[in-house]
Amino acid sequence: MAVQNTLNAIPKHARITADLRNRIHSGRYRVGSTLPSRRDLAVEYGVAVGTVQNALLDLIGDGTLSARGRWGTVVSRQSHPGSDSANGREYAIDTSEPVGEDFQSHVSECLPLTTTLKAVVGIILTGPEKDKADPWRQNALPPVERAISAAGGATLYAEQAIRGSEKRDVREMVAELKAEGANSFVLITHGDRGLHEPLLDFLRIERDPIVWLGISPAPLPLMSVYFDSKDAGFQATDHLLERGFRRLLFYSPCEAEWVSMRVAGAAERFSLSRSTDCKFEPIIAPVPQDDLGHEYFYCTDAAYEAGRKLFRDGLKWDAIIAANDSTAVGLIKAAAERGFEAGRDFAIIGFDDQPESRMLGLSTLRPPMDGLGQNAARLIVRALNGDRSCTRTCLHSDLIVRKSTMRFKNVAN
Repeated sequence: MAVQNTLNAIPKHARITADLRNRIHSGRYRVGSTLPSRRDLAVEYGVAVGTVQNALLDLIGDGTLSARGRWGTVVSRQSHPGSDSANGREYAIDTSEPVGEDFQSHVSECLPLTTTLKAVVGIILTGPEKDKADPWRQNALPPVERAISAAGGATLYAEQAIRGSEKRDVREMVAELKAEGANSFVLITHGDRGLHEPLLDFLRIERDPIVWLGISPAPLPLMSVYFDSKDAGFQATDHLLERGFRRLLFYSPCEAEWVSMRVAGAAERFSLSRSTDCKFEPIIAPVPQDDLGHEYFYCTDAAYEAGRKLFRDGLKWDAIIAANDSTAVGLIKAAAERGFEAGRDFAIIGFDDQPESRMLGLSTLRPPMDGLGQNAARLIVRALNGDRSCTRTCLHSDLIVRKSTMRFKNVAN
């Protein structure tokens, strides 16, 4: 891995970031205005759409821009030329293939190498043992490790529950990691479960930088990186309405913060529809969690059982918004037993882009896992250098369109 700082060696996305900052500072793009589409910017700059995406992630990460799904990327605040990473910072150039599809970011191009060489980041995976296999939390962990390592730092790791033991106190875990040399921390959490007030008070007064990485922001003044589940629900509904579907069902077999946020986003987008023949019905039918385990993993079985009842009398909806991909898998299985095929007889979309989703051809909203890791590392870098002014970074999911929302034969009653 070579370090370069000549103009030609600066990554293309960093030069685009700098140019966009200058345009915002000059007033060409005013606060509140919408930038041209990623594709149009790619044509203008003569680069791939993924390169523009990387440039926009830099500006979204520091709060200059905010993403609003199909409504575009909006200028949130004034920017200052020379504050970007294209002016005089060194970069670690990664020659390996990028992770994921072409819109994913190159981790090593997003962090200034020289500011992180002394960082030892303790990564704490919170939650009970039954949460350990939660795909969301497991997918969030590797990008954090990659981002810190690519920037020249090192990581230590701890789990809140190991081998069926009682949940460990996060305060004790922080102390243990400190004893091993950690000078900053990332807490990967699925919401705020188990983080009671004494712990929050401890995190607020802890002097070493702590970044909360989850599905919702941490209470201020904690630094946090999270993705907008409400916007994901908005995007899913917008996609279906734009495809011409008019009778929409939102279904979830569990109650959780992320479910409520996705329902709220879906309802908000539906409220903007001007068609008089549109219908939106949310069904939240929780199954007792004590009987079936972690909320994420009982979704498939519970959705299958619910789907057998939902499809018993035929199709009442053009399209289904499943609370997550596991829910969608159960509904698709139940529909198939009644002779209904997703993408042919009805549309269905999920969230989280789990591995089986690709094989099933399930359209989904993919969380910005790499972006979460990169921005957590950015906050750590800034805090270690005395800058804790950026306390919250909100990212947005990407719509992945597959066959489950491509083709449609209306057989609804």
